[in-house]
Amino acid sequence: MPKDHFVPVFYLKRWSSCNKDGRLYSCRLIDHTGKLYWDSHAPKGTGFEEGLYQEIEEKFFKPLDNDSSRLLTKFEELDNTFNGRHDLGEIDHELWATFLLAQIIRTPTNVNYITSQYAQHDVAPEVARQQIPRIIRNEKAIQDLRAMKWVFASVDANLDLITCDNPVIFIPRNLAHDDCVIIMPMSPRHFFIASKVDNFQRLEKNARKMVNFINIEVIKNARERIYTRNRESIKEQFLLKHWTCR
Repeated sequence: MPKDHFVPVFYLKRWSSCNKDGRLYSCRLIDHTGKLYWDSHAPKGTGFEEGLYQEIEEKFFKPLDNDSSRLLTKFEELDNTFNGRHDLGEIDHELWATFLLAQIIRTPTNVNYITSQYAQHDVAPEVARQQIPRIIRNEKAIQDLRAMKWVFASVDANLDLITCDNPVIFIPRNLAHDDCVIIMPMSPRHFFIASKVDNFQRLEKNARKMVNFINIEVIKNARERIYTRNRESIKEQFLLKHWTCR
């Protein structure tokens, strides 16, 4: 059965590419011991579930991830702060909005929830999965996301950004809410943020505090795994403090 990646391989490579062996590190919290277990992976060797999407992996997610990887490279060639609509153009702006919504929806927890909801109406799981691209491409959700100000920023701090198996920070979980903020770490040194224009003046300006905030929210979001560039990227005490109090 194929390995369907709910955390895209191109995304995980951004934490592994600076390592000579091309691997990144991950940790899991072992519930019955309260301790962390570390291991390392090639980006293809983690963040997947066999047969999670079935046909829509090849038809929808792989093309979306390939196009989004190209777009992320374009992001890095732009200034650190930009308005996405102006710099990206119509097609790329919609592509990135679709990618972000896909990252929110494509987790195993959400896919299983979608199939269970359809099952209540006697719809088979394989048929329910075919609806996932339509759910992701929800016109109202894409419009709300595209109406926000977008910033792709680098951090100049002696701290790494980390990520996880559920990497989109979405607070509150309502795109139409005036205070909605979406943040996604994009590498150990970059992050993406979308919010209403008026909210940006309230965001943390101190780079170290911003990295800490993002890392804490990533830890809270994690389902099973947290990913880092190396084991020194984050202190274990910091991980345990915020993982065990979720």
